[in-house]
Amino acid sequence: MNKYILLLLSLFISSTVVAETIEVKSYGHYKKMIHKKNTTGVVDLTAALKGDNIYAVGAIADGLGEITVLDNKVYLDYGKDGLGGSLNVIAENTQAVLLARAQVKKWKSVKIADNLTQKQLFVEILNKAKASGTDTKKPFPFLLEGEFDSLKIHAIAGQNPNFGGHGSKQKLFNMAKDELIGEDATIVGFYSADNQGVYTHPNESWHLHAIIEDIGAHVDKIHSGIGVVLKLPIAKKHGNKHSAKKKHMQYQQKVKGAQHNAPKKHMQHQAKPHIKKKHGGGHGGRHGGHGSIAKGLEKFPTSAYKGSPNAKPIDIVKAPKMKGDPVKGKKIAYNRSMGRCLNCHVLGEDGEQAGNVGPNLSNFGSFRRSDDYIFQQIWDARAHNPQTVMPLLGVNGLLNKHQITHITAYLQTLKKPVLTKYRASKDRLNLLVADRDFTIADEFIEKGEALFNKPGKNGKSCATCHKDDSNSLVGVASNYPKANTKNKIVGLEKRINICRKNRMDSHHYKLGSHQSNQLSSYLKYLSRDVSISVAKDKSEAHALKRGKASFFKKTGQLNLSCADCHVKAKDKWLSGQYLNSIAPGGSHESTAATWPRHFIAGHDLGLISLQQRTRHCQVVSRTYPLKLGSKEYTEMELYITSLANGKPMLAPTKSNLGNE
Repeated sequence: MNKYILLLLSLFISSTVVAETIEVKSYGHYKKMIHKKNTTGVVDLTAALKGDNIYAVGAIADGLGEITVLDNKVYLDYGKDGLGGSLNVIAENTQAVLLARAQVKKWKSVKIADNLTQKQLFVEILNKAKASGTDTKKPFPFLLEGEFDSLKIHAIAGQNPNFGGHGSKQKLFNMAKDELIGEDATIVGFYSADNQGVYTHPNESWHLHAIIEDIGAHVDKIHSGIGVVLKLPIAKKHGNKHSAKKKHMQYQQKVKGAQHNAPKKHMQHQAKPHIKKKHGGGHGGRHGGHGSIAKGLEKFPTSAYKGSPNAKPIDIVKAPKMKGDPVKGKKIAYNRSMGRCLNCHVLGEDGEQAGNVGPNLSNFGSFRRSDDYIFQQIWDARAHNPQTVMPLLGVNGLLNKHQITHITAYLQTLKKPVLTKYRASKDRLNLLVADRDFTIADEFIEKGEALFNKPGKNGKSCATCHKDDSNSLVGVASNYPKANTKNKIVGLEKRINICRKNRMDSHHYKLGSHQSNQLSSYLKYLSRDVSISVAKDKSEAHALKRGKASFFKKTGQLNLSCADCHVKAKDKWLSGQYLNSIAPGGSHESTAATWPRHFIAGHDLGLISLQQRTRHCQVVSRTYPLKLGSKEYTEMELYITSLANGKPMLAPTKSNLGNE
């Protein structure tokens, strides 16, 4: 072996990179708590959760509830309230009796084999962790995301007075329990090999909490399902005492005299920098990003003009010869992200926020429909109506045959009519009119005006070219989207970016960003009350036609179009949300005139654009989303905006009413 190769090997060995361990900090001691029957809080929860990128599991003082934290979002579930939803704000002086927390900035995703029992799943997690370089001898956090075949969960509800101490048959805490089948969830988990009984149950090394919609609960038993993804923490890396840079300089000096002995080709190769390939991800944005929901949705039709797969052919089936369980069927039907039945139908008396998009099924059991008919309707409703708005739950893999059999059995038990009152749609329109005084939107107008006057790299601002903004820009925003000189349809936000590049020598604002939406809201404010006028040019006719086709195109795993909700189901209610009609002459035909909007839907999203709202709807309907500013989204925006032609510009507005 020549000197050159020896020197090269010595460099690699001496500059070995060592991974830092993600620190897991714990408060309280489970085993001691049981022995002493002492559930007094040990740490202020707000203080314990300080910092960024925090993940945690634990229990509230006195065993009143569960603590789950996912990237700083807190889920507090009090067992006395059942498993109906989490509080996301920590009340003053809230204490934790038990808590494990970690700070993780980056995660590595690893796919888990399908349908693993709990024991198999834990073995798989450890194997994957070891393979990725995680020190499994030390505690570490992890995440699991996807659909789980079954989850047994609970939320503690205070001390059990019948608990007799260590060895008692009674549990320390009262519990609200549930078992979920085929549920999408995010699991926040902690593993500890040597600290059993500290922040885990005695003789156990695992502590898992599940987040299902707005519920955060302790996991008693878990069975993985299809496409579950394991996320392991990526720690910072550091070198040995001597830096790799210093080693490299020493190496260059040592090898300088020996270079003439090395092959010329090899030396040329060494001179070339090693460029690590970047893997492209989905398009983010604050609202409606790809996220985990987009995984596996590429095989279903999208809004894309090219490369979008065709819908599956109609699948005609018969009900399997198995006995369904009405109790399980009800659980599935009431689950808004699983069976989804309650989203569109009135079912039993206890069904809250039932929709009326579909027929009232509260006495469906009296209709004398066969099990085969019901099963087919849930599996693939196109067999009865090719243009149905019923989601394709079975044929597209959202429910399996066992689950549909259970729902069928439940529906056959419904024989008591239930009437549900819905708020009149005009109430929502009156509130929208009242929103025209801005109140919240004015904050974004002021920020947009500041951006309008902010100089770019060359010292110029928007105001430089549009000095008299009260005259030169009035009505401009009312004409977008529109065709540019190349007959390409451009939205207002993209037009702003073109000006920033060509006139201000500045970088563009990312579509969907605060700056993009704030500046466009200011320009639309300047055109307030000016009639909207788009798609009036012949060059825009083809784009308008394509945008309309996209609006009516069924997409995604649920096989739904924009028109299914806003034309066919117009003025009806979907899971507590009013579906306005944006067709000509509809209850809300001027909807395009109200965007960007301050959007409130249970979480603060700030100001969002019409394209962001469109993408959000598609994600909810399980359609693989496209990039903001894409040809497809821009032409759909053109069509939706054309429905508001002749109506006054109203943007920006705010929404106090949730999704619209």
